[in-house]
Amino acid sequence: MRAEQDAWQRLLLLKALPGDERFSPAKAAAGIYSALEKEWLKKHPIDDEDQPIKAPGRSLGTAELLSYSGLIAATLQAIREADENAEMAARAELKHRFRVSDEQIGTALFKCHSAEKVQKVAASHDSVDMARVEQLDYLMDGWIPRGDLVLTYGSHGTGKTTLALAKVHAHVTGTNLLDRDTPCAPGRALFIATDSGTGPLKKAMLDLRLDPDSSPLLAPSHPEQRIWVWGHEPVQGQASWICDIHGVIRLEQFIKKNGITYVVIDSAKSVSSAAGWSYTSNESVAALLKYLREGVAKPHGCCIEFLSHDGTAAGSHSGAKKWAEEPCMVCSLKPAINPETNKFEGVVAEFTKDRAAHVDPRRTLRFGLNDGRLVLYPEVEVVGSCADALLAILWEAHQRGLSSVSGRELKSEAVARFNRSHKTVENTLGKITGTGKGPKPSPVIRPRHGAYALAPAEIQKRKAGEAASSNRTLSLTGGVHIRSTAAQGVWAPPIGSSGGGFGGLPIPPIPPVGGSIGDGQTVDHHSDLTEIPPDGGSAPPETDPDLAPSSSQAGFPIKVPPSIPLHSVVDDDDDPHWAPRSA
Repeated sequence: MRAEQDAWQRLLLLKALPGDERFSPAKAAAGIYSALEKEWLKKHPIDDEDQPIKAPGRSLGTAELLSYSGLIAATLQAIREADENAEMAARAELKHRFRVSDEQIGTALFKCHSAEKVQKVAASHDSVDMARVEQLDYLMDGWIPRGDLVLTYGSHGTGKTTLALAKVHAHVTGTNLLDRDTPCAPGRALFIATDSGTGPLKKAMLDLRLDPDSSPLLAPSHPEQRIWVWGHEPVQGQASWICDIHGVIRLEQFIKKNGITYVVIDSAKSVSSAAGWSYTSNESVAALLKYLREGVAKPHGCCIEFLSHDGTAAGSHSGAKKWAEEPCMVCSLKPAINPETNKFEGVVAEFTKDRAAHVDPRRTLRFGLNDGRLVLYPEVEVVGSCADALLAILWEAHQRGLSSVSGRELKSEAVARFNRSHKTVENTLGKITGTGKGPKPSPVIRPRHGAYALAPAEIQKRKAGEAASSNRTLSLTGGVHIRSTAAQGVWAPPIGSSGGGFGGLPIPPIPPVGGSIGDGQTVDHHSDLTEIPPDGGSAPPETDPDLAPSSSQAGFPIKVPPSIPLHSVVDDDDDPHWAPRSA
């Protein structure tokens, strides 16, 4: 009887029987299935030169149907064609003949699907042409890398879902959050809620003042919809998404159809457990993440982020090690406990890995939820976009006939004129500097060691007046005017307000250094900076009255720091301990 049942399954796989024909014990007792199989093989002799399947829709050779790789390819083809009978017949044959488990079959399916997705190109050289390699960058500076994976993990109550939702909202609205101010191109996001369901997810949305009842960003089929949600909601005909080969193919098709640029999967354990494979298996996790990165994220230029719980070891994530080894960004969330009061005072986000970062790939920040917004604690510096400031300085130097500016002078000028820290300037300078070539040319180049200049393309763009459409403006104090979405201590509610942070504790208000104008902040310089610089040059010009804020704007006197003169001779050594060389 067992032999007849195997013959029936092979006949279904070979499509020698109707796909809906069920196994008949009477036919099996009469040996009909074995006889039909022998007759079919006589009409279709085995050809060892038959090639394996290369693409969906191509028929399989008889020899491939009798091999392990052929059965894996047949299973994958049946999944693509939504032929459940053929799929189950192939799976049954794999289990019976090769004694493999569902998890092993799933891993093999991911590997087979990944191999078919990767386009094979003949090598034109005996070495990689690094000039053609695209550098890893961000979809949203500091938080969402382009074309790669992210892992965020932490214990219960550390705000994993809340932080992910805040990132989703910032990404689709073209802003940023917390310690980053650089705006991003508005994208589209998919949030897959499987860990705790859609009910808690809606609660987290309301905590962030994201009203799903009225916001068009979340309204299904609305022309302005930019956020999609998958989750278990049977009254709406929505089932939980599982991370098996069926779910991954569906995910890929959805990303391609709707132009999704950011996907959040909450959580890694729930989607893998429902799929029948263990999220503690390094082999299974590696096969899944490799496919998601090389077959989905990179080709479509999107980011896929997994949320996970912390592990048993201190500071570790749960599950297989591959969960943290494969992604280009890993962020750990930990509760901040006051040692004196033993109370919860916000969350500490520690980036254990960020391959897209130019400076400080292991940054740490502390934040909390305050009146519907994620806010930084005062000790964290906002690393905003000072790219406009650096470009403005280099453009001024170009107009003055200087072919390049030394790194020391450029950084000093940005720090003095635009009130940016050295860390911020170095981070931004590394991000905007490159070769100035390719499909996305960098605006800044390094003509030689220690020197910076505008790229030819950037010069042409500024000459043509295209910079005016980039929506970049300088503040009244000479710095970059950025409307920040990351509130610091100066924006905290006053004492006695209803707003509170994590654990019900308000963010302590810290007075700013200097004053503020609108959303920007100025520095109150106490010294008169009108003397001639010690290294030569002329005294700085008087403050332009058109740029000076009125009393109604500021309410207090403001002194604008002068620009540091740029020298025509570049200090190649770029040593801050030595004065610039004279011409």
